[in-house]
Amino acid sequence: MWCARDTIPTCNNHHRSNEHGLTVSVQTHTFASYELPNASKHAAIGDLSVASFLLGCCADVDEAAAKLRSINVVPTPAVGRTALGQVHWSVQDASGQSRVFEYIDGALRVY
Repeated sequence: MWCARDTIPTCNNHHRSNEHGLTVSVQTHTFASYELPNASKHAAIGDLSVASFLLGCCADVDEAAAKLRSINVVPTPAVGRTALGQVHWSVQDASGQSRVFEYIDGALRVY
């Protein structure tokens, strides 16, 4: 089930927060390599929509990690793709917990 309120990926909103105090910062990651399409996951979104998705669905970093594991994150199709389209996400919550989410070799890594 899609639950993001803002489904339009924007390149000028690199750092945003939601009403729960969850903050997502989108940062360039030129070595990012996203998942291949996977029909076993219930939803697929483009990499540039991840921040909006997490802010619309999650209240803390653990919930954000679980949501990312449950969906298929694929490259956002773009003509003349640049490094801007290859990103990772720094996520912090109101309790002070933080994680970095990135895709390397098609697999989600959480730090």
